[in-house]
Amino acid sequence: MLSETPGCDIFTGARSVSNQTSYRIEFWHITPGTGCGVGTKLVTLKPGHYSDNTHGTVTGIEVYGN
Repeated sequence: MLSETPGCDIFTGARSVSNQTSYRIEFWHITPGTGCGVGTKLVTLKPGHYSDNTHGTVTGIEVYGN
């Protein structure tokens, strides 16, 4: 489990994701060496939602405050 606040973070790959926060979260496959927000957006989850099919390997997230 990764705890986040609004912003962007890069991490080791994941294929199953959940959003147990009150924030909207975008899960990305980050283009290696480029940083956050550069790559392919895979799935967006509203608060309290889960996805076991991210359509790729998640390597970064962007968290949006309410």
